[in-house]
Amino acid sequence: GGGFYISQGNHNLRNIIFENNSSGQSLTQIGYGGGLYFATGTTTNFTALLDNVSFISNLAMTGGGGLTSGAATVTIKESRFITNESTRGPGGGIYTESPLTISGTSFNNNVSRLSAGAIYTRSTATISNSHFNQNTGTQGGAIYATGPSTLTGVGNNYPLTITSSSFDGNTASGHGGA
Repeated sequence: GGGFYISQGNHNLRNIIFENNSSGQSLTQIGYGGGLYFATGTTTNFTALLDNVSFISNLAMTGGGGLTSGAATVTIKESRFITNESTRGPGGGIYTESPLTISGTSFNNNVSRLSAGAIYTRSTATISNSHFNQNTGTQGGAIYATGPSTLTGVGNNYPLTITSSSFDGNTASGHGGA
């Protein structure tokens, strides 16, 4: 994590700005979480609450320009992801392999040179009352989710649920503009 690296414990982060941080600064380095990285540590299944946290202009070489979570169950409320970038991996805003809940959060102008301009998830994700604007990725301009998904809660036990959210001007050079 360019700004912060956390490998265990439960954390509450409020009213914080992660701006102009980077991880993995050359093509030969692996770098996750330009702003913040919740890594797989000695304690698995730890939790993190991010409330009113801004991720602005962060860069990761491998994934998660703003935030990467390898083990933490992350809840994000009333936050912003603006102009973050992942140059060689997925998730310009967020890359996660652990459960993610997002509400009242905006994703604007995030870029991934691979999949998902805003969010790349390999786990359960629930998103509500959030806005995705002008994000860019090769697959999934805004979101790329592995496995089956459901919009507006139709079905059960799916990794992605999105309600009361908007998608505007997101772009994918391959499949799935939104």
